[in-house]
Amino acid sequence: MRGIPFKPLLGLLILLCGCGTPNDKLRENGSTIHSSRDGLYYWYYHAWNGHYHIKVAWSASPTGPWTQYPNSLLEPDSETFDNASVACPTVVQEEGTFYMFYSGEDQTNDLWSIGLAVADHPLGPWRKVSELLPYFGYVTSVSHHDGRYFMYAESNRQNDYGPTVVATSFSLIGPWTVEGIALPDSVEQWESAGTEGGTVLRINNRYVLFYAGGYYVDDIRMHAHDAVGVAFSNDGIHFTRSLFNPVVSHPSVSIGNVSALREDGEIYLFYTYRVNDGAGASESLGETVLNIGDIPVE
Repeated sequence: MRGIPFKPLLGLLILLCGCGTPNDKLRENGSTIHSSRDGLYYWYYHAWNGHYHIKVAWSASPTGPWTQYPNSLLEPDSETFDNASVACPTVVQEEGTFYMFYSGEDQTNDLWSIGLAVADHPLGPWRKVSELLPYFGYVTSVSHHDGRYFMYAESNRQNDYGPTVVATSFSLIGPWTVEGIALPDSVEQWESAGTEGGTVLRINNRYVLFYAGGYYVDDIRMHAHDAVGVAFSNDGIHFTRSLFNPVVSHPSVSIGNVSALREDGEIYLFYTYRVNDGAGASESLGETVLNIGDIPVE
């Protein structure tokens, strides 16, 4: 049976409006977890205040309302690989420990590598452990299946687009082995600019990648239009796009940097909600709720 495409859907939209200050803007989605420590949901993201730094909001419900934690969780370190910015927080809880995989920018070459920080509480304090994968790009998802951990990232490419790449490890702290490209570039118009790696979930005995793709509206990078697609895999390493992509889109809103959280029969999509604003764009955090039964099967 074919799934039903839902391209125009922005079913339940929640924005973290008014978060931060005029000097803390450009809020871009990272990841969301449901912590067993206190039963709360934590939405991690990065914001701009001269450089990217990592922040968080929490809620008693996956649909909010969300309360922003006022302090930064992670900042650049002038003496290490992440001396320019830290971004793309992806958090995994194992027992009583929280592992944050993040991307750090080196100002000497403008490339992004993957680092690891740990904490005993979702709010921290977070302690940086090490650099895990040099120049691997923007980490977007870490999951465990088939006896290994799988790390998905958007590779380092121009204008923040690039194919989804994957690395594997038998331990969260590594060593990690780069497996290659999980989802290559596409010639489809809606994602002709490139893709942004997303979250992999296990649905109906297959691995489903929720990712964002975009196309250029004009020559202003921030005007690029993003939407959400899905791709399928039997091994978590090689993915094939759905015939129904994009599955979540809006004609005037760019939906990028997507991540997904599954609970029971629903999938909560979190993303950067961007609207053209003169020569640039305004960004907030957005959320859409999907039913698992609505996900295409091919």
